[in-house]
Order: sequence, then C-alpha cells, then structure tokens
Amino acid sequence: MATNAERAAKIREATLQAVRERNQLGTEAIEQLVTIYDDAGEAIAEQIQRVSGGGDNLLTLDNLQQILTEIRQQMAELEKQRDGLLYRKIGEAAVLGAKPFAGELPPSQLFAINHQAISFVRALVANDGLQLSDRLWRLNRNATAALADHIQFAVINGESAHQAMMRTMGSGQGVPHDVAMAYNGAKAGILSRKVRSLMTGEADPVNGKGVVYQAERVFRTEINRAHGEAYMASAFQTDGVAGVRFMLSVNHRVRDVCDTHATADKYGLGPGVYPSREACPWPAHPNTLSYVEVVFSWEVKQKRKPTDPAPPEATPAPSPVPASKPSKKTGSSPKTLDDMIAAGHKQADRFLADGIDGNYLQRLHAQVNEVRPTLTPSRVADSDNAAKLVQAASQMFPDDWTREADKLGPLFTKTSTSRGLHLTLYNSASRVKIRDWGIVENVRAGSGFILAGNFSTALHEYTHRLQHALPELDNFFQDLHRRRTKNDPLRRLRDLTGHKDYGDDEVAQEDHYVNPYQGRVYNYAGMAYKGKHGALEVMTMAFEDVLGGNASRLVRLVEHDREMFDLVMGLLYHYVPS
Repeated sequence: MATNAERAAKIREATLQAVRERNQLGTEAIEQLVTIYDDAGEAIAEQIQRVSGGGDNLLTLDNLQQILTEIRQQMAELEKQRDGLLYRKIGEAAVLGAKPFAGELPPSQLFAINHQAISFVRALVANDGLQLSDRLWRLNRNATAALADHIQFAVINGESAHQAMMRTMGSGQGVPHDVAMAYNGAKAGILSRKVRSLMTGEADPVNGKGVVYQAERVFRTEINRAHGEAYMASAFQTDGVAGVRFMLSVNHRVRDVCDTHATADKYGLGPGVYPSREACPWPAHPNTLSYVEVVFSWEVKQKRKPTDPAPPEATPAPSPVPASKPSKKTGSSPKTLDDMIAAGHKQADRFLADGIDGNYLQRLHAQVNEVRPTLTPSRVADSDNAAKLVQAASQMFPDDWTREADKLGPLFTKTSTSRGLHLTLYNSASRVKIRDWGIVENVRAGSGFILAGNFSTALHEYTHRLQHALPELDNFFQDLHRRRTKNDPLRRLRDLTGHKDYGDDEVAQEDHYVNPYQGRVYNYAGMAYKGKHGALEVMTMAFEDVLGGNASRLVRLVEHDREMFDLVMGLLYHYVPS
C-alpha cells in the first residue's frame, strides 16, 4: 500500500502532466480556431472576386449587398464550427483536470465531476454579467461588424474617389494622393487581402488585434477554467486533502495579481494554500496559465499565524462539485402534501437568497449535503456512456433513494440520440422487445432499461426508475396534479405544443405547467406501476428542471411554478423512504 508521501508525489506528478496536456490542448484548439477563421476569410475574399468580375476591378455600391450577405453567411457558419470546437475542448479539458485523481476516486464520481465542471463553465455568469454563450455571440457580432464596416467604408469612399478622379482627369489636373488611395482601397484584390488580414492578422480599429484574437482569448480562458474546476472538485473529494496551492506558470514573467495569490498565507496553511474552492481565487484573470496543485493535511503545519486573516475574495469562484459531508439528520419527514410544500418553501427561500447563477446546482447540492448524503451512484449493469450518464444523474438524489432503486433489480442502459426511454418490468419474461434494444431474453423481475444520450435525459429517465422504486414519493406529485387539474379536460399534446411528432394517444391536462408535457396522463391498461396511475411526468419534469443543470429552466420554474419548486425542495431535504 502506498505511503502518504508516495500518494502525494504521484498526484503532483500527474498534476504537472495534466497541466502540460492542458496547455497543449489549448494550443491545438487555437490552431484549429485560426484555421476556421482563415477559411471564412478566404470564402469572403473569393466572393469579393466573384462579384467584381475577377481581377482587380473596382467594387461598386451595386456589389455591396452581395458581399455583406456573404459575410453574414460565412460568419454564421464560422460560429457553428467555432462553438462546437470550443465545447468539445472544454469537455476534454475537464477530463484532463480530473485525471490525476483516477486512482483516488471511482470512475462514476469522476464522470459526475467532469459533467458538472462542463456545466459550470457553460453556465457561469462572469463579472461582466455574461455567460459563455453570450460572450461567443458577441464575438461573432463584433467580427461581422468589423468586416462589414471596413468593406462598406472602402466601397463608399472608392465610389466617391472614382467620381473625384473623373473630374480631376477631365480638367487635366493630377489625381491627389488621398483620392488615389481611396480609389485603390475599393479594388477587389486589395479588399480581398484586407479581409484575410482582418480575420487573423492585421489589427482592426475596435480591439487592436485581428478579429480571431478575442476568440483565442475566450478559448484559452474557458479551456483552462474547465481543467481547473474539475481538478479542484476532484481534489476536495479526495481523502486527506487540506487545500490547493496557487501555482504560477513557468512562463509567468510579469508580476501581477497572480503573484499576490501565490504568496499570500491567509489561512495559516502556507504561502498560496487555500482550504476550499470558495476560498481559492483561481483563476485570477482571463487567459491565465496559472494552475493549482493539491496539498494534503499531513503536509500542513498550522503553527504560523496567517499573514492575511481577511476573509476570501468578495467574488470567489464557486466550486462545481461540493464534497459530500453530511452533518445533520433530516428529522421526521412531513407527511402531507401541504406540509412538504411548506417545508420546501423555507429551504427554497434560503437557496434563492443567493440567486440562480451558473453555480446554482453546486450550491444546491452542497446545501442538501448538509443534512443527507447524495453522492453514491446507483448500480448499473452496463458500462457505456449512457451508464456513466445515469450514474452521474443518480448522484443528484439522496443516497437512501438510490438504494431503493437498486433493490428493484438490475438496471441496463444504452446510449441513444433518439427520444429517451425508461422501462421497469415487474415480472420475469423469457423475451421482451424494447425500442432501440430489440429482443432481450431472460429478463428478471425488477429489471430496468434506460435509453439516454445526454445528462438531462438520463436524469429524467432515472427519475422514472425512482418513481417505480418509491411510489409514495411520486404520490406527492400525483396529488398535486389532481388538485390543480380537477376539472381540466384531456387535450392532445400535439395541439398543446404544436409538435406533430406526438401521437394522437399522447394527451395531457394543461394546468399552468411550464411545459405542457409535464401534465401528460398515461392510461395504459394493466401498466405495471405500483403508485397512483396518471400524470407520471409531473415528478420527472420537476426534478429535471431543478437538477438537470440548466439555469434558465430553473429560473422559468421558479418564476412560473414556485409551488412545484417548493415541493421538489421539500422532498430533497425531507422525504425519507419508509
């Protein structure tokens, strides 16, 4: 068995290797990014040549609209390619960040950490009030405007210069230098070269760099952020960890705020050591190459006084995955629907006091963990990507819930990009036909099957599994639905939503659900479900809205159906299986 010193050395060596791989990943991503911008610039330049008739002809106002249309089309295509590239690289960076802890934490826990780090990066609202999607949209808007403004300016000035040249040449006078420059600036060849340069080289008048520069900055910032968040989340769930140390990059040359964070001893743990994710000020600024490394309790000698006993930074970076360290018991569980909603309302008020931001799921998870553990993954018979998604989804729920689901029987998963599916069979069967599986033979009673292609779908379908394991839990939602839709007629979902892919037999009671699908009513004769038959999507959609990691969905739920949010909160905190 490895000694503590050997453990620490192994993780630190893996940390340095992961940082090197992170830097290489960023370099490769930016090379691919520049290629995307180069290709878009080349396509726009080719269009300029086409509409001008080839050669170095003068572009006129008649050509301008065609060129501007081409710019918009090419930048829209660039946006898709660029954003897809970034999201892929963020995922790869998160995997690298958690990699040093592969021998310390189980794969399902690392998978959950990676998923939540990615969600955190994509949903984080930065100091400028923007999420990543907003920032990427601005990149395209600014780049499109820079290209369009330059071309419009050149063509309009070229047209004026051409008229001025005709007048001066007719009078026998020489052409002024500024007029000749404006005229030449509107020629197709010069404009084509200018467009290519603006995309990846020459400074534009707005940011003083080629338009790709701001995209490079976002790429490096968010790739490094995903790596660091996954690393710290893994570190603080590893036994014996006392904190993380703020480390400067080997390429750090100019003294800045990073030096301050790397040398401050605020907590008496040593220079640059911070005891929690909330306390750690990394990243100190965008585009940083600094990183953190793990520090273990046996390495810390807490004898010195902190050099700076002040509290953490005013706006600390939140942790994407809180550690599971329950400190209290849930106590008696409210029995009635109204009591559960009332209990949840108090917890919801506490949670909402800090707002709903990109870190909301991590904060909620941490608060629930104050009273009950929630990080034990459900047992899954398979090992494909869907299995990892389902296990990560199961870790969003209290452990005593997932244990009840495990008691039902084996759970099988399959990755699918089609509509999600859950099936739990109460009787053994020699042969069962399941969508996207085909024929499955010798199925045990209690076996479950889940199709999923993303985390949100996996969470939704796993909630159906909990529904079967804990029908009394689902009864809270059934009772709420019946109370709210007592006199509501059944209506076809295709009429309520406008989506024609719903069948004629898929019906719902509308109520005021955020999504009409939540009120879907099942009336299959003999359906093997032990709870109250009826609106079996109320519970699944509610938990998906709250635990699915989509902040905008949660905001809509809180704004339009606070009662549903309060019920979910009450159950997460207080429902204990009997």
